[in-house]
Amino acid sequence: MNTTNKLNTFANEFRKILIGLDLASKEIQLSYVDSDGVERDYKLKPQKFLKFISENTGKPFVFAMEACGCSNYWASLIKRVGFEVYIFPAKSCRKNNYSNHKDDRGDARGVRNALLIYKNYPDSATFKPCIIRDEINRQQMYMIKRYSELQSRITATNRNLIAFLKEQDALKGLSYEMTPSQTIRHIKDFICDYEQCENKVEGLCETLSCQCAELEGYALNLALIENKFFEHYASTHQSCEKYLTVPGVGIPLAVAVSVSTQDNFDRFKNANSFVAFMQLIPVHHGTGGKNKVGKHSTEGNKTLKSLFYEGGNSLVVAHNKLVAGKKLDAMKLDLKDKRRKISYAKEIAKEIYKVATDGPTLKQQSAPDKENDPVSTDTSAATQAHSESLGKKIARNKISKFRSKLKALNNSICSALSDPVLYEILKETAEEQLGSLLNSLKNKVNEGTPWQNKIIAEIKNSPRGTDESSIYEAALD
Repeated sequence: MNTTNKLNTFANEFRKILIGLDLASKEIQLSYVDSDGVERDYKLKPQKFLKFISENTGKPFVFAMEACGCSNYWASLIKRVGFEVYIFPAKSCRKNNYSNHKDDRGDARGVRNALLIYKNYPDSATFKPCIIRDEINRQQMYMIKRYSELQSRITATNRNLIAFLKEQDALKGLSYEMTPSQTIRHIKDFICDYEQCENKVEGLCETLSCQCAELEGYALNLALIENKFFEHYASTHQSCEKYLTVPGVGIPLAVAVSVSTQDNFDRFKNANSFVAFMQLIPVHHGTGGKNKVGKHSTEGNKTLKSLFYEGGNSLVVAHNKLVAGKKLDAMKLDLKDKRRKISYAKEIAKEIYKVATDGPTLKQQSAPDKENDPVSTDTSAATQAHSESLGKKIARNKISKFRSKLKALNNSICSALSDPVLYEILKETAEEQLGSLLNSLKNKVNEGTPWQNKIIAEIKNSPRGTDESSIYEAALD
């Protein structure tokens, strides 16, 4: 790929100069092709780069950079000056780095090449630019990440203290389902009893007291974020009210979706791509017609993944409470079943996408008549819903297999028609004979024999004129 020529053509046609940036703390690498077609690469200090963009205001510059820690700061600053700017995923920029060495200049050229591909073919590009976050949105993202981090720390510290208590006295029957306040109370009782013992481990009581203080501090900070940031954001943004209509969505999840996506779902093709953004889709590895399903993808928003998982967990707990109230213990769900929680998290994400894009939700698609249904959650209704969902899954699997067979058949026929000899034969054949030929080809494909080689061998051995034999020899060449 001659990147210089393509960049020159693009600059001359659209009168734009594409500039790729490789950001660093001390130096910023620039790579671009000017209007004369000369490729330029040089480094600037951050202060000199700021002076460069301020002095060239009004020029046809288009900037691009790969996603990193300071990309949102520089992108928002360049956008404020008045230039067009993009942030691309780091993986797409590395793929377009055609230099042999991995250095700052090669990274800047890779960003520039990615910008060239996106500007020339925005609809067919395999990657899309990231969201540019301003200063307020970056601070909001920090609050959401801090909230998720506090949740994980509270869970880890609480479980460590419960494990210590169970090791000291297993007769008390302590459970891992205890809340942090219950755990702190048991730890304080243990410390009071332990101080009266003669044989003691020095520093144990102080360590346990520090862990209890940390747990209390985490819980206090978590409640502060919930009561101030989440409540204020949800009350001032109407999009959160729409997200809260989805079952399993609370205020933290609604606020996290609104802040992370900035209420703009145009960058997602469909609901499945939005689910993949939450790291809820397993990675597929396929080669030689064999497909292997691996672990969940690590690309996406890790904070949203944990919040959606908590939403799926809340649906499982709510289902068990509803079933226990109606004395249907046989229909209880396993609280340790992670696959079910992940499947519920996927459904929550799809429903949020439908609500955000004003699509038909699950409630609107199947609106039950509550007046004619006295209980609305009967045993027969639950079993019927389960059988319907199971039937839909089986139907989807059959349709996907049928589509894959049709696709394989289509590829085989297209590869046969690409041969010039077969094309000339089919071109001169009547419609009735063409239909019979296609049926025979389908039968050959179903038998699994190498039918293409047999047909070509029959054509080669058949007596034909000089023109057709020359066509065949040209095809072999």
